[in-house]
Amino acid sequence: MAFNLKKKQSTNKKTTDKPKTKKKITRRHIVNSICIVFLSSVLVVSLVCFVLLQNILSNSGDVTGELTAQASTRIYDKDGELITTLAGNDGVRENKTYDQMPQVVIDAFLSIEDSRFFSHNGFDLPRFIKSGYENVLAGGFAQGGSTLTMQLVDVTMFQDFDGTTASTSDKLEQKVLEIFKSMEIEDEMSKEEIIENYLNQVNFGGAARGIQKGAEYYFDKDVEQLNLSEAAFLAGVVNAPGYYNPYLDVTTSEDGTVTVNHYDEAVERRDETLYLMKYHGYITQEEYDLAISTELAFTLSGETRFSVDEYSSFVQYVTREVLEKTGIDPYTTSMDIYTTMDRNAQDYADAICNETAEYTHKEGTFAISEQYNDRYQAAFAVINKDGGIVALGNGFGADEDEKKARSWNVDKEFGSTVKPLIDYAPAVEDLGWASSHVVPDEPMEYATSVMFNADRKFHGDMDLQKALNYSYNVPAYYTLSQVVNKIGNDGVKDYLTKLGFDEDVVNGYDDSTLAYSIGGREFKGTPLELASAYQTLANNGEHTDVYSVSKVVFKDGSDDYVASQESQRVYSDGTSWIINHLLSGVVDSAITDVSSLTSADYQIYGKSGTTHYDEITADEYGAEYNGRAKDKWVVGYTDEYIVASWAGYDAASGSERNYLNEDEIIYWNLAGDITRTMLDVVTNYGETASKTEAPQSDEVTSITHVAGVFPYAAASGDVSSDLVVNGFILKKHATTLDTISPDPLEEPSSFTMSLTGNNLEFTLSEYPDKEKLKVAEKTKTVTVAGVSASVTKIFDKSFLYGAVTYQVDIELNGNKLTTVSPENGKGTFSQWGKELENGDKVKACGYYKYANTDEKETSHLCQELVVSGVEKTYTIDNSFSLLFDGNTTAAQAKTKIDSYMKSNYEDVKYEIIETSSVSTGSLDTDKSTLQAGTKVDTKTTYYIYIGK
Repeated sequence: MAFNLKKKQSTNKKTTDKPKTKKKITRRHIVNSICIVFLSSVLVVSLVCFVLLQNILSNSGDVTGELTAQASTRIYDKDGELITTLAGNDGVRENKTYDQMPQVVIDAFLSIEDSRFFSHNGFDLPRFIKSGYENVLAGGFAQGGSTLTMQLVDVTMFQDFDGTTASTSDKLEQKVLEIFKSMEIEDEMSKEEIIENYLNQVNFGGAARGIQKGAEYYFDKDVEQLNLSEAAFLAGVVNAPGYYNPYLDVTTSEDGTVTVNHYDEAVERRDETLYLMKYHGYITQEEYDLAISTELAFTLSGETRFSVDEYSSFVQYVTREVLEKTGIDPYTTSMDIYTTMDRNAQDYADAICNETAEYTHKEGTFAISEQYNDRYQAAFAVINKDGGIVALGNGFGADEDEKKARSWNVDKEFGSTVKPLIDYAPAVEDLGWASSHVVPDEPMEYATSVMFNADRKFHGDMDLQKALNYSYNVPAYYTLSQVVNKIGNDGVKDYLTKLGFDEDVVNGYDDSTLAYSIGGREFKGTPLELASAYQTLANNGEHTDVYSVSKVVFKDGSDDYVASQESQRVYSDGTSWIINHLLSGVVDSAITDVSSLTSADYQIYGKSGTTHYDEITADEYGAEYNGRAKDKWVVGYTDEYIVASWAGYDAASGSERNYLNEDEIIYWNLAGDITRTMLDVVTNYGETASKTEAPQSDEVTSITHVAGVFPYAAASGDVSSDLVVNGFILKKHATTLDTISPDPLEEPSSFTMSLTGNNLEFTLSEYPDKEKLKVAEKTKTVTVAGVSASVTKIFDKSFLYGAVTYQVDIELNGNKLTTVSPENGKGTFSQWGKELENGDKVKACGYYKYANTDEKETSHLCQELVVSGVEKTYTIDNSFSLLFDGNTTAAQAKTKIDSYMKSNYEDVKYEIIETSSVSTGSLDTDKSTLQAGTKVDTKTTYYIYIGK
C-alpha cells in the first residue's frame, strides 16, 4: 500500500494544479477568537496578580500589634512615686479612650474621613473606585480612597513611607497592603477600638500627637470640652497639618505675593467638615449655621509650646541617659524608669525657671526679680554626694530643646570655682602644702603679658585661706604652676579626667598659659559638671559619675538595667577635709557672692566665680565689653548635697547690653540666691544637714611653723607671734620640722673704751656685712613685663630675727648696770647712779647679736679699768652750823667738828684753824676749796679746810 500510495502521489504531481478554495470566516469564529484571547489574558493577569499579591502579603508581617498606641513609658522619682508618662513617636501624646471622646468629635472625623465607616469591612469599594477614577483623570494618585481603618494602618505601618519619591509600583504595593491589612484588622478589632487608636495616633500639627494634645495645642482644652466648631477644625487639620495649621505664617512667593494663607485655609477646611457633617445628617442646619459663623481666631488659644512631659528639665535628661546606657529609646519602647529625682526639689527648680518662685527663709524672701530678664539667664544642678541627680534647672523659659538645656548641655567658663579643685587640692595632695601655706600675689609673667587679679591690684604674700576668700587669680596661677612642676601636664589632665570633666576640657589643657588655674580659656562646662566635680569633695575625695537613672524595667520582659556607679578616688580623704575646711572659711568670710550662704544655721562649704568678656569680644561688640562680667557662679554643698548655679548671658549681643555693670556685680546675686534656696529645700531648711564641719580626718594633723617658709620649719628663739602660724597638713607630708636659725654672725675684731670723769666712751669694731645691719623692708617692689607693684612679703630672716646690732654690756664694781646698742658700734655712757670715785671698777663688753632673739650672739670683747685721780668737792650743809651756839667753848667746838667729820666724811682729811681775821661764815678763797665756819664767841671764828 505504501508503494501504491507513493506512486499515486507521484502521478498526481504530474497533473495540473487547481486553485484552492478559500474558507469563509464567520462572525462566530471572530467572537470565539476574541473570547479565547481575553480569557487567556485574564488568566495570565490573574496568575501574575496572584503571585504578586501572595508575595506582598507574605512579606507584610503582622501589623495588628502596632496599631494600638504603645503603652507609655513611666518615670518614677527616688521614692518610687510616678513622675510622668512619656508620649511615643516624635511628638507629645496623651491617650484617651473611646468613651472619653465626645460624640461630636467622632461625628466630625467620620464625616470628612469615612462616612461609611460603620458599614464597610475596612475597604470601601465604591469610594475606592471613585478615587481611582479621579486619579485616572488627574494622571496620578491625587485621591487615596482610604478608609479610616486604612489610615490607621498607614500612620502605624507606613509612617516612614515617602510617597513623593516612591515609584508607582511601590505606591501600588502600599495600597494593596493597606486594603488587606485593614480588612484583617476589622476582623480582629471593634470599630470603637479602631477609632480610638486612630485618634490617639494621628498628627495634629506642631508637637501635638493624638486628639487630646491636638485639643490642647489649638484650644488649650481637654478633648471632652471641645465644641462643634473646634471638633470640625481638628477633623479637618489632620489631612495636611503642615498646610491647615492656622499658627503658620503666610507663604509668599519671591515677589512677596501671598500664595498660601494658612489661617484662611484652616477656616475653609473646617467649614468643609461642617458641611459634610450636615450632609451626612450628624448636625442640623441650625447647628451648622451657628458653628460656621464662629470666628476660628476667637477660639484659638495661641500655639501651645509643649514641654515634652511634666518635669521636662529632668525628664529630658533621663530619656537621654536611658538611650545612652541601654541603647533603647524610651519614646519607642515601653519601660518603667526609676530615677534619683527629688520631687519637692524639682518642683521648686521648675518654679524658679518659670519665674514664679518665692521662697522665704530666716533671712528673708527670695523671688525672681524683674531685673532678671530673658537675656540674663540662670541654670543650676542639684546632686547628692553619691552622684545622683536630684533636680535640674535649665533656665528661664527653658523648654525641651536640648540647645537650651543650660544645666547640662550649654558650656560656660567656670571662672574661680575651679581653683579649689585643680590648684589647691593637688597642691595639698602632691606638694604637701598645709592649709596655712603662704603664696605670693605679685606680678607674674602670663603668656606675653602679666597675670592680674580681678581688681587689677596685687596684695603681697598671703595664706591659702585669704587667697580663696578673695578669690585672687595670681596665687591660684602660681599654685598650678607649682603643681605642674611636680606632676606635669599629664598629672593635671589625670585630675581633670577623674573629676568628670568633659573630654574636650581635658584635651584642651596645656601649660602654655595655665589659664585653667582661673577657670579660663577652654575650661568650660555646665552646672551639672561642676556639681559633679565638687561631689568629690563632699564624698571624701571619691568621685562618682553623675546619673539620673537608677533602674529600668522593660515591659517586654527584657533584662532590667540597674545602675552600677563605680567611684574613683581623686584626692585622699585628708586632702578633701583640708579643702572643705578652707571652703568653710570662704563661706564664713561672707565675701563676694558666697554671702548668700553665710547666714545658714547649718554647715555649708562654698566657692564663687566670675568670668569676663575679653579683648576679642570687645573688638566684636564694642570697647565697653572688655573686662565686663558675663558669668557668675556659686557652688554650695553640705555633707549630703551639692548645688552648682550659673547666672549670666547666653552670648554677647550687638543690639543690647549683655554684661553686668558695677552696681549689678555687687547686687545681682542670682546664682548665690538660687544655690542657698535649693540647699534649704533639699535639707529641709537645714534640719537634715550637719551643723558643723566634719570631724578632722585621721589622715590630717596640725602643724605650727614659720609663715612663708617651705619646706616648713619651726622658729627658734623669741620670734614674733605674727610670723608663726598654725595649719593642717596631711600626715604623710608632716615630717620633722627643721628649726630656722639665724645665719652665723661674724666675730668682733676689737673693742676699746676710755673714761673721762664720769663719761665712758667705747668703740666696737664695725660689722663686716653692712646689709645685715639693716632690717629688710616688708614692702618690696616687684616688676615683671613692665608692670610694677609694691607688695608685702611675709617671710625674711631679717623679719624673723631682726638686723645685726652692736651690743655693749656695762658693769660697775661687778654689778651689771645695763646693755646699750650703739649705732655703728660707737657710744658714750655716764649714767652710773653716783659720782665715780677713785677705786671704782668699770667694765664694758662689746659683741654682735640679732635684734629679735637672744638665742645667738657673738663672743664678748671686754675692757676693765679702776677709777683714780679724781678730785672731789664736798659741800657741808647747815647741819654743821647747828653744832654750835653762843656758849660753845673752843674745846667743845673741836670735839663736835671731829665727830661730824668722822660721821660724814670718814675718808677726808681735815684741819681746824682758829682765827679772828674774817667775819663769821665768810669764805677764805685763798686757802681752801671749801670753807664753813660758825661763830663761837665775839672774838673767834673756826674754819675747816677740807681736801687740801
